[in-house]
Amino acid sequence: MNYFKYGFFIIHLSSSTQGKDIKKIFVISLLFAITCLISVNADTINVACVGNSITAGYGLTSAYTQAYPAILQDSLGSSYSVTNYGWSSMTMFKPNRTNNDSYWNKTAFTSAMSSSPNIVFIELGTNDSKTYYWNSYKDSFETDYLSMIDTFSHLQSKPALWICMQPPVDKAGWNMYDTIIRNQVNPRIRDAALTRGVNLIDLYDLLVPGEWFWFSDSCHPNATGAVVMAAYIYNLMKADTCKITQNGTTLTAATAYSYQWYRNDTTISSGGNSQTLAISKKGTYKVSRRINSSDSSRLVDAITVNSTPTWIAGGMKNKAADIASVDFVNNMLCVHIKGSVASAFSVSVLDLKGAEILSGNITGNSSATAVIPVPTGKLRPGAYLYKLSGDNADITGKFVLFN
Repeated sequence: MNYFKYGFFIIHLSSSTQGKDIKKIFVISLLFAITCLISVNADTINVACVGNSITAGYGLTSAYTQAYPAILQDSLGSSYSVTNYGWSSMTMFKPNRTNNDSYWNKTAFTSAMSSSPNIVFIELGTNDSKTYYWNSYKDSFETDYLSMIDTFSHLQSKPALWICMQPPVDKAGWNMYDTIIRNQVNPRIRDAALTRGVNLIDLYDLLVPGEWFWFSDSCHPNATGAVVMAAYIYNLMKADTCKITQNGTTLTAATAYSYQWYRNDTTISSGGNSQTLAISKKGTYKVSRRINSSDSSRLVDAITVNSTPTWIAGGMKNKAADIASVDFVNNMLCVHIKGSVASAFSVSVLDLKGAEILSGNITGNSSATAVIPVPTGKLRPGAYLYKLSGDNADITGKFVLFN
């Protein structure tokens, strides 16, 4: 299905059809339509392209075949269903700011949401830059953008989100200026991507080298410009295969030019800007990576960490060191010690009868961790004892492993 067909099945009934025959044909046609819809959703990856006239394909000879979503469909193949939900002249600003020029106010928006998308591309902001809008509402632009990101993120289909920095524009007659796009609109779009941890596509730096040869009117990409856009987006999608790796309590991202880590969709401020991240809690971790030195495009990778032990008793009385936390991550039991550890400690995990199940060592340093491999099935949910031996003392306590 394609939004140029308004995303609906059209059932034609002849005016000569009467009475029960109408009901029969309607029911059969409706059942067939529903069956086809279920089949499409089950077998394909549903891609929704949300945007303004740049997405819609304004100025092209045939937007149906030449707009970037149509070219992207051809590139991705039959395993994807790409739908163009572009609507000319629309803003990201909400209706209380730009009234009928707001994308939020259009059936394209509701149709995109109801399509159960697996992937959503958002390309809005060029029309927001019009001086009579931007000068009045620019402080609300990022807020409205974050709200649209959240609206799609909360859909039951949980789509992957890709948001686009706007291409260059030079249309004084339309009250749109490149300095506003470059210096004000796009930095806010980039900040929105970093705030929510979603993929970012830099269309500005992609199309600037074309020096308007890729545009039909200093605003809308021509057929060549649309091909350039679609090819770049396709390559980003295919490059989005790098995975976060985990070694004990350390996560490592793929090589990039800069990083931002998140836990459960919350930005990690301390230590969250490096290729590696030390973790001590379970949750869903993401990293946003700037992948090119020449533009601002970013890819987001994610990993789920299941760490469940909780220490509920014990401690190193009259000692400088103490247990900080314990994690059970991918069959690795990680015991973290806080404070000063003067010498090596041995760590033992015992059942409640005192029989040793596992053991490992912590070497002496100011902030140490014992990583103990756990054979599959060796530690099951329940209560256990621990014993730390060293520094002329044995310290014991109890912990509970949940799930």
